[in-house]
Amino acid sequence: ITVPVSSNSPWLMSVGASTHDRRPTGHVTGTKANGASIEFTGMSLTSGLASTALVDALALGNNLCDTFNAAQATQVAGKVVVCHQGTIGRVQKGINVQAAGGVGMILIGQAGTGNSVLADTHVIPTVMIGDNDGTTLRAWLVGAGSPHATLQGTQIETSTNLADRMAGFSSR
Repeated sequence: ITVPVSSNSPWLMSVGASTHDRRPTGHVTGTKANGASIEFTGMSLTSGLASTALVDALALGNNLCDTFNAAQATQVAGKVVVCHQGTIGRVQKGINVQAAGGVGMILIGQAGTGNSVLADTHVIPTVMIGDNDGTTLRAWLVGAGSPHATLQGTQIETSTNLADRMAGFSSR
C-alpha cells in the first residue's frame, strides 16, 4: 500500500521501522544453596541449557568478557558466565566464553538502558537480560553458595502489546 507522505526535499521518501507482534523470549532461573531462587525474562535465539554452575565475569576481573586469560579460563570452564554488554560485540563475548570452556552465557544489557534487550544468534546457549535485571542478578549472587543457572531455549512470545512500537532510529 502506498501512502502519500509529504517529505521536504531532497528526500524522496520517508521510511519507518516498527515492531511486530512476536519476540524470541528466553528465561533464566537461578538457584543457590543458601537462599531463594530468582527468575528473569529476556531475549534469546539459542537452545536451552540445564542447570549449570554459574560464575560472574565481573568477579573474575573481566566484566565485559573480553578474551579470558588462563587463570580466568579455569574459573569459566563448564559454567554459565554472566557478562556485561559494552566495548566488544555481543556475539564475540559468547565466542570468548566458549573459547575459555564456558557452556552458556547470561548477557546483561548495556549500563543505563533499563531492561532493553536484543536477540542475537550466539554460539552457546545465551539469554540477554536488561541492565536493571542484571543489577538484581548480581546482588543475588553476592555471597551465593553454589549458584546455578538454567537457560530456557527460545520461545516465541506473541502479543498485540508488542506490535506497532516505532523504533528510536526510525525516520518519524
